[in-house]
Amino acid sequence: MPWTTTYLFFLLIVIINKLLYEASLRKPVLSFVLISFLFATYFFLISIGDNTDIIEQFVIYRDVSIGQA
Repeated sequence: MPWTTTYLFFLLIVIINKLLYEASLRKPVLSFVLISFLFATYFFLISIGDNTDIIEQFVIYRDVSIGQA
């Protein structure tokens, strides 16, 4: 993920947390659940991006080795 996407994602988390916390001081559990879900989504997207890079490098390496054979 580009650093700008990461920055915007965490900025979104901060804004949502601030809005939920100010709107319902009696229910911080909802805020916690939503923030946890956003963090889980963020790390899931990072893991997909890393796996895609690994797969692309493997395919490029395989194509080069086949071409040289």
